[in-house]
Amino acid sequence: MVISALLLSVRAASAQGTFQSLTVTFDGPPRVPPTSNIEVQSYQESGAWFGAIPGTDGFGRNGGGILGYPDNGTAYLQASLGDSLRFGLLDGSSFTPVSVGLAEYSDIVHDPVTVHFVGYRPDGTVVTDDITTAGIFNGTAPVFQTYSFDPGFSDLVRVEVPTDG
Repeated sequence: MVISALLLSVRAASAQGTFQSLTVTFDGPPRVPPTSNIEVQSYQESGAWFGAIPGTDGFGRNGGGILGYPDNGTAYLQASLGDSLRFGLLDGSSFTPVSVGLAEYSDIVHDPVTVHFVGYRPDGTVVTDDITTAGIFNGTAPVFQTYSFDPGFSDLVRVEVPTDG
């Protein structure tokens, strides 16, 4: 599973209950140069935090441009067997994920896969959304596609993306 530019709609701290959009591009500091991939336990950008689910291996930050791996010209997060990801907003406020860019893992593992998203609401309830990738392969590497979250996957304070490979 590979995660690319994640677009979140975030409830602004205003009395009118307005929403503002936040796009996370995964190209923040420390910068991961093209053709590089590092394993990390946490990452922050644009008011959002990303971390490993406790007891798992973490996740990769991929700078793109690695032969056989998805490459849309941007950095992205990558999970392989034993990796995991969870994210939320640094200020702890709730948000509604809008869409996510996903691609299969590599030129060797490029079959469609179902990515399980688990959302946690402020009142403790849990909601899920499963997104199945399209399995688009351009002959060299899997291709990123943008997928929309179900509208009911909303008002979350944390999302977890457990993986099984």
